Amino acid sequence: MKKVFYCVLIMLIGLPVALSAAPRKAKHKVKHVVHRRNSHKSYAKRLAHLGAAYKVPANLASKAIVKPAVKSEGIHYPYLTYVPDSYKADKNKSLPLIIYLHGRSASGNNLSSVRRYGIPFYMDRGMQCEAVVVAPQCPWSCNWSSQNWFGPLIKEITQKYHIDTTRIYLTGMSMGGFGAWDLAIKHPDLFAAVLPLCGGGVPKQVGALKDMPVWAFHGDRDRAVPIKRTEEMVDALKAKGGKPKFTILHGAGHDIHRTFGDKRIYDWMFKHFKRKPSSLANLETAETDTTDWNNFKTPY
Repeated sequence: MKKVFYCVLIMLIGLPVALSAAPRKAKHKVKHVVHRRNSHKSYAKRLAHLGAAYKVPANLASKAIVKPAVKSEGIHYPYLTYVPDSYKADKNKSLPLIIYLHGRSASGNNLSSVRRYGIPFYMDRGMQCEAVVVAPQCPWSCNWSSQNWFGPLIKEITQKYHIDTTRIYLTGMSMGGFGAWDLAIKHPDLFAAVLPLCGGGVPKQVGALKDMPVWAFHGDRDRAVPIKRTEEMVDALKAKGGKPKFTILHGAGHDIHRTFGDKRIYDWMFKHFKRKPSSLANLETAETDTTDWNNFKTPY
């Protein structure tokens, strides 16, 4: 009887333990699948979060000049323009031009999205820059190299403002970093310098930039766009005789937009210039194969 009693006792004690130790279905895996299927909805949630975190102060909300859309092949490209006070006082003054390309999350038809991070974020908060800064918005259906938007935009800007065409600069972050590499490669005679953040491109094409000042940035913990995408561009450019600067932001992930708040990058840009004014003719941009751009689902 004692043996039977002990056997029953062991079974009663062991059963809950065995059940608690039994493998369970990992619910997070199911959620992961749902998350992938609803990537657009998750984007919207991240955008809402960014909007709350980076809300433009009411007293600075009118600082940017909102311009009508530039039409190109049926695609509309609205843009923000920031003009320094010195130009408002003297419209005959010739100024540099900075073109800023945003990341994927700022795409769409709500121009205020462009102000959530990057150069517009800091300009809205009082950062001074002795240049005309233009920040166009890319539609959701495109990326920066999938349509011929660039020629009409820059022609309109140079007609409206007195731009020093020996000092036209290009920068961008994430999808905009890819766009900065690509546009600079297509127009090496136009830009005085290019500054791509957490982007990438086609290494075999980068020889076009061997004589252009390039300063690239990437976080070494970037999981959205691996740092190797910038490394391979920098290495290929060096192999072609270029002398790019490459700053690795140790411990940083994909969100490195604070780089645009550092005065040193603008000082670096402005010390470079073309020896003769850039031609604005023949700026039509051929479409680039950007299939791998869309593989990076990032909130920037």
